[in-house]
Amino acid sequence: PAECFECLHQMLSQKLEPDDITFGTLLDACILDNDMGAAHQIVNRLMGIAHRPMDTVMCTLFIKGLVRANCLPKALELYDEMKRREDARPDIVTYSVLTKALVDQHDLDRALQLVEDMNAAGQSPDDIIVTHLLEGCR
Repeated sequence: PAECFECLHQMLSQKLEPDDITFGTLLDACILDNDMGAAHQIVNRLMGIAHRPMDTVMCTLFIKGLVRANCLPKALELYDEMKRREDARPDIVTYSVLTKALVDQHDLDRALQLVEDMNAAGQSPDDIIVTHLLEGCR
């Protein structure tokens, strides 16, 4: 990841804004190298650019990566940021990934809170999410 961050710094010094692919590649490199501090920096940078549009697909990919890297709190932070933004609202895939991760961590209360969030956003859990929740009841 050090070389990746050097490349990012060079881009920024040239006034070039990293795109979703750059952010995704940096996050993958951090996860593969098990460098969670750097992964957090990438997500913080992505979320900290107020004028930067974020889309649901890219944010959900980041959430999946963070979950895979056992960074559920950071994934939930990104989810909260998605809820605040108009351009990157959580979708059924976002809710499914987070529900499974929360159930896997034995946090059924927080998983059920996601279902409430879904309902408030006008969405309903699908069969996959219901199955995850049922797994949490074992």
